[in-house]
Amino acid sequence: MPANAELAYNYFYYGIIPNNDPEQIKTLDRPYTDNANYPIYQTLLQNKLEGNHKIGNVDIDWFAARTSVASDTKDYTLHQTFYNFIGNETIAYHQVNNSSSDFARGFIENRETDYNYGASLKLSLDAGNFKNDIKIGYAGASKSNTNIQQKFLLRVDEKVAGTKILPMPGALSDWFDGSHYVPGGIGWQTRPLYSDEQYRGKVEQHAGFIMFDNRWKNKLRLVWGLRAEYFQYDLISQQIDPSDPQNVYKTAVEDKPWQFMPSANFTYSPTNKINLRLAYNRMAIRPQFNERTGLPYFDPIANGLIHNMEMVSSIVDNYDFKFEWFPGLGEIFSAGLYYKNIDRPIEREGYISNEGNLHLYNGNSKNAKLKGFEAEVRKNLGFIATDTFLEKLFISGNFTYNDTKVIAFKDKSETTDQDATYEVDRPLYGQTPYAYNLGLMYDGERLGISFLYNAKGDQYITVGYGYNGEEIQRPYAVADAQLSYRFLKDRNLEVKLNARNLFNRVKEFYNNYNSYSVSKGGNLQTEREMLELLPGATDKYDKNIDKILFRAYSGRIFGVSVNYTF
Repeated sequence: MPANAELAYNYFYYGIIPNNDPEQIKTLDRPYTDNANYPIYQTLLQNKLEGNHKIGNVDIDWFAARTSVASDTKDYTLHQTFYNFIGNETIAYHQVNNSSSDFARGFIENRETDYNYGASLKLSLDAGNFKNDIKIGYAGASKSNTNIQQKFLLRVDEKVAGTKILPMPGALSDWFDGSHYVPGGIGWQTRPLYSDEQYRGKVEQHAGFIMFDNRWKNKLRLVWGLRAEYFQYDLISQQIDPSDPQNVYKTAVEDKPWQFMPSANFTYSPTNKINLRLAYNRMAIRPQFNERTGLPYFDPIANGLIHNMEMVSSIVDNYDFKFEWFPGLGEIFSAGLYYKNIDRPIEREGYISNEGNLHLYNGNSKNAKLKGFEAEVRKNLGFIATDTFLEKLFISGNFTYNDTKVIAFKDKSETTDQDATYEVDRPLYGQTPYAYNLGLMYDGERLGISFLYNAKGDQYITVGYGYNGEEIQRPYAVADAQLSYRFLKDRNLEVKLNARNLFNRVKEFYNNYNSYSVSKGGNLQTEREMLELLPGATDKYDKNIDKILFRAYSGRIFGVSVNYTF
């Protein structure tokens, strides 16, 4: 229960004896620490050649680029530290278990090379108050990726030692000094774990487009066009662990090679300070190479193994309407509505195995529909009193609200158009229902002051097949401030003092597994369909009901910078 976990947490970190009764120490939950050391070395090399030419009223742009990225995770290590409460002492130790893969080391070698190229022609055709631009172009990309992984498990020589589990008290440096690499001791298992030497994939992407920009006086503007895009992903070889029980084998879904993506943006300006905008566009979100590899990889932040399932591109239809008013220099009042229809959205869904380990699956849901509202304001306060410091003072704010309907597949291994789906009571992966920021800025001739406060609601860090597999961050806010001053006669020496995360609020992550513990009955297939809220519980965090999965403070950050302009 959360209350028992709180007692163990307070004793472990702060030495608070539960209920001032030392006898209760022996009944506390024993904590453990997951340790991950991921030393990543990256090398980036980028070359680009581009040109711009003008022939009469025709503009010609072209480019060609090559980018190579080498990323090596060298000798990463994974292990757990266990703790025992003996008397009033907390004793740390480690353990090797031949039935587990928790104590491991390995390496990941990743190589990617991208070639990007394109060209466009822009022609201007004006006739009095009617101005027109036509742009025709092509953009292409050829990409290849290679990923090689190996993993080695720490094992005890159970034939001589007579046990599969060996406690390792004391410092790890003493265990790995070579003296325990003996019969009956420990050693690294070096047999190949995977069925292929490497993952290899390549992408060919080619797109032609045409765009029109039509303007009449300063009142009406229509920017519209069409992009025809060809996308082909080829899997050359795949590295997998055939013995992994968490592998998901499913019928492949075709990723249509051709997508036709229209767009239109209409603007009506009744005055030179007011705009009314209405827009539509279609876009494709493509899976990246790191979402194609067959081997799971450990995410130390999420504390779980990430698995990639066969994915297809997400196709998004965006609609939005926006009102904008610019009352003065640097000022804005705006409000807008938007709607998104996402076919096959890419999400990361959590699943808790029978052993209690977290597995995260990158894959496609069936569909998501998102509607929302946004508003923004930035206003100078000089109207309150002229010829005062208020003329240099601005206030700002922004607010966004989202409402989402997600249609998910009932089985993660059955994701064709004919497979069963249901509407899930959650937003999209990574989404928050609302977010806002408030700001105050003073920009004087010498003195500058700014304060910014950003806040968001509950955010789904991981969505779950069941409630125990999800992870939600509680509402969180961060405040930043900056103070600057320009010295010397020419004001060319500027000193800035920066403070980030002033209030240092705690980050807390939870799930609703305990809240949804009442069975609905009936013949339902998924946990989310079968369970409903406990009486008195909500779909938000409920203290003493829901479980806090992770709690951390990011800390305050202070900085000083000096800039001198010659």
